[in-house]
Amino acid sequence: MKKLLLIIITIVVSITSCKQRTNVWTKAYELRVYDTLYNSLPISSRIKDTNLRKPFVKYLVQRYKALLPYGFYSISNDSLIRLSEKITDEYTGVLKGTAPWDDAFEASLRNSLLKQYFKKDDSSDQNQLCTCAISKLKYMYPDSIAAPISDSLKNEVVKECESEFRKP
Repeated sequence: MKKLLLIIITIVVSITSCKQRTNVWTKAYELRVYDTLYNSLPISSRIKDTNLRKPFVKYLVQRYKALLPYGFYSISNDSLIRLSEKITDEYTGVLKGTAPWDDAFEASLRNSLLKQYFKKDDSSDQNQLCTCAISKLKYMYPDSIAAPISDSLKNEVVKECESEFRKP
């Protein structure tokens, strides 16, 4: 997911590098950002369903517009990466009802689990634990899952996986 965000940011920054200070978010500018994000290879390859991609890209553009009134040139790349991660996390929480089990949602959930529960030391073990937790959630909720996923449910599933991996 971070690679996706880095690629998105690079694309957006490259198309919006004009140095104008007044009224940056014109209809043309907004449409260009939307089209670039919507058609970018990272987003279109991860979110193949256009019914899911359209609202995601629209949300991205709205949040960028609200948080970056002077456009993308007004923020450093590092800050833009952090902002994009925050917006993506917000979007995951904004989803109402249920979230389908697609690649984008699984990647977002994996990142969330890694940040919340696992140390960065042992990457192979943490990936196995994440895969186990996601598999258990998919077994419990085969078609889709209520979003955002409660911390208590995440805790329960992660503890089960950790106990399974610790068995001799």
